[in-house]
Amino acid sequence: MCQFIQRYGNPRYCNEEDKEFALYFRNGIAITLLGPAMNTLAKRASGTFVTDQVHNYCLSYVSNAVEMSPTYKTLKPHLEFILHQIIFPTLCLSDEDIQLFDEDPNE
Repeated sequence: MCQFIQRYGNPRYCNEEDKEFALYFRNGIAITLLGPAMNTLAKRASGTFVTDQVHNYCLSYVSNAVEMSPTYKTLKPHLEFILHQIIFPTLCLSDEDIQLFDEDPNE
């Protein structure tokens, strides 16, 4: 999912022979794949276990989707949720992180 949006999400950045597929991907498939990525991020925000790798892939997909007009229009009504419930908690230090820094301040 992430590799497709990175490679074909923006037709300006792909090879000339892939531009037609990139347009098709941007206008149709990218919006469809945005739903499962957002659902996975929402599950983690609600406390359901999602591995760090899957969470990072979903965040990567959303960060690439923000750059494209069709997917941004889909994301725009949910930006407050994305920022406050997903991105901000991801960037904040957890209690485990704070303990780790307290144990060995030199690292």
